[in-house]
Amino acid sequence: MTILWLFMMVSVSAEPPGISGRSDVQAEQLIPRTLLDKVAEGDGEVAYFIGNMFKQGLQNDYQSIPQDDELAQEWFLKSAELGYVHGMFETGLMLYRDKQWSAAKKWLQQAAEAGHGEAFYRLAYFSVYGLAGEAVNCQRAYSYFEQAKIRTIKSAFNDWAWMLATQPNEDCRNGHQALKIISELESMYGQQRMPWAMIDTKAAVLAEIADFNGAIELQSWVVAGYCGITVSEIDDFSQLMADYTRRSEDDKIRGCDGYVERLNVYSQRQPWREEMVMHDDKQ
Repeated sequence: MTILWLFMMVSVSAEPPGISGRSDVQAEQLIPRTLLDKVAEGDGEVAYFIGNMFKQGLQNDYQSIPQDDELAQEWFLKSAELGYVHGMFETGLMLYRDKQWSAAKKWLQQAAEAGHGEAFYRLAYFSVYGLAGEAVNCQRAYSYFEQAKIRTIKSAFNDWAWMLATQPNEDCRNGHQALKIISELESMYGQQRMPWAMIDTKAAVLAEIADFNGAIELQSWVVAGYCGITVSEIDDFSQLMADYTRRSEDDKIRGCDGYVERLNVYSQRQPWREEMVMHDDKQ
């Protein structure tokens, strides 16, 4: 709160340490001298806070700080170099999204060694996709997911259960373990509904253990609730899929192709199989 107050109340003309040779320092000039001095003294948390301000941007009655990913990355790196764990993670995450795999892995590993849960989750995908010289290895990925799960990273529960239920490689599948993991995740939401993507995962888990009626019930709920497609017991699910694919692109909802296709597969008493394919990570 003190740092935020300083940002709102003070503005100085000063270039941050470690950043030189930039022709445009207008944004940096908004950083209070007090904060620059703290960073110069080795305060990595303050450097992280500055990075977060540039990552998100700041707009209030006192001043406006534009969102700037480049400056955010520079300040997160400064924070990481000063040993602040959240700076390590944000640096690794931004490098990951820039596909600088080896550099990303370095900082994510350091964040994980310091106990950062989401860093373990991100490291799992180096083994899922075979990044930064690592071999594709589901069991190694699962060990990272487990560490993230211990630290209650919900995405780790979901993705681990999904892979255990859907991987084409039999050595990577374990439906009953997947059911245990997804049930633990569901209990974390209490009376609240899990996100649709997680309910989709639970349906895949039920199909993997041959509970196809349960899988169909859950997947029908996803298709109705998320995609807005009413499903009844007498529907021809293959026709439902055909009707959806004929929709215009503007009339489709992201992810619904897979949701509807899985419903059709479960109706045929078959589990879902899917290779893990890397997509651009902008989240």
